[in-house]
Amino acid sequence: MRRFFILLTLILLFSTCGDREEIIPNVRFHVRLPLDDPQYSSESTFIVYRDPSGNRAGINGVVVYRLTNDTYYAFDLMCPNEKQNHCLVKIKDDVTCECPCCGSQFLIAVPYGDKISGPSPWPLKGYSTEVTDGGAILYIWN
Repeated sequence: MRRFFILLTLILLFSTCGDREEIIPNVRFHVRLPLDDPQYSSESTFIVYRDPSGNRAGINGVVVYRLTNDTYYAFDLMCPNEKQNHCLVKIKDDVTCECPCCGSQFLIAVPYGDKISGPSPWPLKGYSTEVTDGGAILYIWN
């Protein structure tokens, strides 16, 4: 009987260890964008793959939404439902993105990249942002 309980405990212990799956992999990065560059200052929504120094942004790029001159929201382009390099969300209009593979739509004009419609059960993966140097530099990092 004791062996049964030990075996059952081991089965339960090892069967739950692999249940945690990250929706979007956690990739460390840090990009610095000069906000006086027209590439980043002319539109309220833009995509960044690399910063001027060549540092990669996110997994396959980041979509950035400017709410105010001091408030930016940044999200990974990888669709949390598809998780494929060829299924990167595209800017649909100034405040939404859409996955070309599954059709999920996400609101990027809010801090959490909320899903609006489609099969994705998750929002977009968000990243931290900060405007520094008197509004001249936007930092995005994870």
